[in-house]
Amino acid sequence: MNLKKLTEVPSRPEARTEATGQEGSRLFSAGSHALLWFACILYFWPVLLGGESFYFRDTMAYYYPEAVITAGAWSSGELALWEPGISLGYPYHADPHSLVFYPLSILLVLLPFPLAYNAMTVIHVPLMGSFMFALHRRWGLRRSSAIVGAAALMFCGFSISSTSLTTLLRGLCWIPLALLAFDRFLTHGSVAAIGATALVLAVSGSGTDPNYVLYAGILLGISPWMRPGGRTVSAVKALAGVVASGALALALLTFQYLPLAQLVSISTRMSVSTEEKVLYDVNPVNLYNLFLPVPFPDGQSPFLFVSYWNGELPFYPDLYWGFPMLLLVLAALGWLWSCSGTDGVDTPEGISAETARLPVLILSGLAGFSLLVAMGKHVGAFELLTTVLPPLGAFRFPAKYMLLTAFSVSALAGFGFEGLGRSHGPSLRIYECAMIPSAVTLLLLLAAVSRPESGFFEQFLRDGGAAMTSEGRDEIQRTFQSTWSANLAMALATLLLLGGIRYLSRRGLAGFREAALMIGLVSILDLTASTRPSVVSAADELVYRPPGTTSSLLAATGATPPFRYVQYPPNQVRFGFNQTAFDYYLLEGEMQVGLRGSIQGLSSLLALLSV
Repeated sequence: MNLKKLTEVPSRPEARTEATGQEGSRLFSAGSHALLWFACILYFWPVLLGGESFYFRDTMAYYYPEAVITAGAWSSGELALWEPGISLGYPYHADPHSLVFYPLSILLVLLPFPLAYNAMTVIHVPLMGSFMFALHRRWGLRRSSAIVGAAALMFCGFSISSTSLTTLLRGLCWIPLALLAFDRFLTHGSVAAIGATALVLAVSGSGTDPNYVLYAGILLGISPWMRPGGRTVSAVKALAGVVASGALALALLTFQYLPLAQLVSISTRMSVSTEEKVLYDVNPVNLYNLFLPVPFPDGQSPFLFVSYWNGELPFYPDLYWGFPMLLLVLAALGWLWSCSGTDGVDTPEGISAETARLPVLILSGLAGFSLLVAMGKHVGAFELLTTVLPPLGAFRFPAKYMLLTAFSVSALAGFGFEGLGRSHGPSLRIYECAMIPSAVTLLLLLAAVSRPESGFFEQFLRDGGAAMTSEGRDEIQRTFQSTWSANLAMALATLLLLGGIRYLSRRGLAGFREAALMIGLVSILDLTASTRPSVVSAADELVYRPPGTTSSLLAATGATPPFRYVQYPPNQVRFGFNQTAFDYYLLEGEMQVGLRGSIQGLSSLLALLSV
């Protein structure tokens, strides 16, 4: 007789099933993260493995030369606390842009330049995707919904624009992880979760501006009502958790924020004019870009300037989410209503109208209000906000509040897809009904673009056409009309495709789950295809030329040398056929040689330090 068999306790079948289910769940989650990272590698292939590099906007003015300084110091076994190469010396570590204490700066010494800079910039995109995916799963959304929400955040125009404004990218990247850590405190009251949240905030603060850490704190403050299922701790305890996390994060950042405060106090930042504070906002005319791709996103294109109102390059060159993804955002509003039963499917598990109603309401309000604030002087919400909360007046540029819009809109996209995937009646009806005004809007825009007398083209050319010949103006208008017409036609075709998918589902010719997955796939493909051209890059040999190439560049283009930063008022460069944005950035990069490369003897980095 086998005594071992007699004394052995048989394992429960349900226990084995549960263990197998958990193992399968972990495997699927790992596969989802891998999918997001692989998508990023393909998306950023040119700057990772294709021999191209970022150069646009502040890249050549600040971030690349600062990365070189930091990497050089680290390679020598030093910390760049003081940089003698800038003017007569500069308290380098006091500037969060320097990345002296930012953990991911390790990539700057592990890889050769310029790949090191490109990789250090790009890695924040899949990181934020993984964090957003995990946050959605924590909130109870299905994997497919979490993937849609993560993709919306990773590939939206705001995030892609932030590859040339990398402090914003770093600030946005860590927000979902901070919310994820703090959610542990909300559900379990864990003190360790407070420490984890503070650590995430400190990591973010070591490489980004203080106002983006503040935005993260705002989201933490409303997170008890932003998570499905409601809060499990009292409002007072949640507020105490936010204060404790913030205080601990500030304590961890003391080594950087104290010298930063001293530097700001003795700089011209304290006496900045109101006009400069609101210099960058989001012009309402440029909000067309929420729905339609940028017509001419390439910095080497002479048509770049007619992509924006009055020919002025905005703070964010791209704001795109597109009709497919924004329809999902509208579908999220369906969770505000309960429905009796579902459209022929089992009662959904996880989130429901009762648990999702308040989070969707909070996220919608946040998305709308932060967008209004970002529009600055055009609507007055920024003035109202800084009047009610005077400390916020210390931060420049209303457009930066788009960071909150980007997070909340992406989260709503995940909720909206959850509604479609679970066949939630109100979400389905809102999604389908919203297609009709969307299609009408596209048809009206198509009519306006095709009629020269409509004045639509003049909204974008404005002063830029003052010195042009009639032939040059006609050429720009023809190119403008053809490109806009193509973008409008593509958006309309995509809407028809989505409508066709829903029709097939309604007629029973396709399962509702399969139809939802197709809608999610189309939305992600539309987003990635439309924002990919806005990853502004150029061949390494063009961006990182050796010194002394200004004359060669000008001889090749026949252009007039642009004013240097020490000669023209900030943000008043006029791009056009004689000088493209790319030409400016090549010259700006050359000015950075040795950080003293300007012909006038003044470093561009010194002249433009954002502190």
